[in-house]
Amino acid sequence: MDEKPENIWSRSWKGWRGLCLWLIALFVLTFFVFYSLASMSAKRNSLADVVEFASLAALASTLAVALIILFVYSVRWLCRWRNFKRFIFGLACFITVVALF
Repeated sequence: MDEKPENIWSRSWKGWRGLCLWLIALFVLTFFVFYSLASMSAKRNSLADVVEFASLAALASTLAVALIILFVYSVRWLCRWRNFKRFIFGLACFITVVALF
């Protein structure tokens, strides 16, 4: 009965919820970095163009980080030869589709 309630600020960010929170924080940080860089270099562009560039650049960089994190955490499945062959075949198919496009 003498237990203290859990404080939400002292909990660590773990699991999928933590990953999403870190990616949101990364998106916001990169958005402000790209926004400040674009607003300094663009004198004639409108505010909408700067915001669009900053949001697309932040989204692309956050997506790249998320894909790298997911690939690194899921690299265990590549330890089996059968799965590695499937991965190489899928990668070759993807490269072929990109080349045909």
